[in-house]
Amino acid sequence: MDISKLLIFHGTCNYSLIVMESLRRHRSAGPEEETVTIPDVPCGLEMKRGQLPVSWSRVGLAEYEARMVKADADSDGVLINSFDEMESQFVEAYKSFGTLERLGLRQAMEIGEALKGTGRPVVWVVKQGEIESWVSRFGEGLDWLVIVGWAPQVVILSHKAVGGFMTHRGWNSIIEGLCAGVPMVTWPLFGEQFLNERVVVEVLKVGVGVGIEVQTWWGEEVVMGREEIGVALERVMGIGEEGEERRKRVREVGEMAKKAMEVGGSSYVNMTVFIEDVKGYVKKENVVVNGL
Repeated sequence: MDISKLLIFHGTCNYSLIVMESLRRHRSAGPEEETVTIPDVPCGLEMKRGQLPVSWSRVGLAEYEARMVKADADSDGVLINSFDEMESQFVEAYKSFGTLERLGLRQAMEIGEALKGTGRPVVWVVKQGEIESWVSRFGEGLDWLVIVGWAPQVVILSHKAVGGFMTHRGWNSIIEGLCAGVPMVTWPLFGEQFLNERVVVEVLKVGVGVGIEVQTWWGEEVVMGREEIGVALERVMGIGEEGEERRKRVREVGEMAKKAMEVGGSSYVNMTVFIEDVKGYVKKENVVVNGL
């Protein structure tokens, strides 16, 4: 038995999957700065065309995209990295910065100046190379911790001293930030990350966008200035009614996530049903084989 033909795991959220399916059905051409309305999205969605996930054919992966769509359609079940309480309306609709991203040195310098301007302690995770060397020198004398390579992100986000999380909006990082109850500064680059940003900023209202308006691909760079970055950081980290309300909401989402994973919670129940379903299929297959 080939389980891979039966089950699909999506690393993104229900919301993004709904939007991407709508785009496959209703894709149209036009200038990147044009604002378009995406049909079939429960809460409504308007985005600039340049922010929408593009077809994989644009980067020479049309066959790969077709195989993914077919595998999804042919599957017997789907696992999604989310939980019911956070995406209830999108679950029903769906039923009817990671290793790919590399900041350029110019952008790292702008981020560094913006972070320095906050006057707050910083944990900065960077890859090895030119940026690592610059960040290490720049952070000397500051209350910064620079981590090169892999970092225990879940452990860091769960620490009570962490008050904000700047991320490229990969869904795994979002889930980790939400479960930890940490508000976020969003920095989408490509793919569904702009949709993930909408979930965080507009649907859940637990983050602030840094202001990226166009997708960037491998080898490309759009430099955001330290002023824009600083404004987003201050909105997330600063005192005041807006910031307090955002922190309250993300703590509530974090509590929902914890309860969803407890015995009897929605994710616990869904995974139990899923596992029992797979076990039942395996048992059925074994009966057939033994009967031969």
